Order: sequence, then C-alpha cells, then structure tokens
Amino acid sequence: MPDYLEHVFSFYTSPGFCDELLHLYYTDRVRTTACKFDHDEDIVIEEYSLEDAIKMCATGAIIDAKTLLALYWLKAKREEGTRGTKGT
Repeated sequence: MPDYLEHVFSFYTSPGFCDELLHLYYTDRVRTTACKFDHDEDIVIEEYSLEDAIKMCATGAIIDAKTLLALYWLKAKREEGTRGTKGT
C-alpha cells in the first residue's frame, strides 16, 4: 500500500476509437499489507528490477501499452535524477 501517490499524467488508450482514459501514478514509498483476492482470482506477484523490466520490454516479454509507457516513464525519471545530481 502506498503512503502517497503522485499523479504523473492521464492518457487515452485509443483516441478516436474509445474514450477510455487511464491515469498513471507514481510512488516510491510502499508498505506491505495483506492481499485479499476474490475466490476466483489466480494472481502471482513477481518483482523485477527496472533494468530487467526494460529488457523484458525490448525482448517482447512485456507488450501492453500501459506497462510499456509506465516503465519507460520511470526509466526517464530515474535518468533525469541521475543527470541532475551529476550537474550535466
């Protein structure tokens, strides 16, 4: 569960085709809580480093647009922070 959420941006999944609007949020402060799945849910939680997730995007292991967008946004955010600390 996040201690706070920062709204990054909202985007349409298929503009001109449908009006589904998704919202991307970011947090870097989470705490573990108990999961309460529905009786018919079969969810496996897996954790990956950002580097490994980006590799999965490049190899086609991750192909859904919202996940690609979120991962590449996070990669850019972290690279921006790194450049900012080096004075470049």
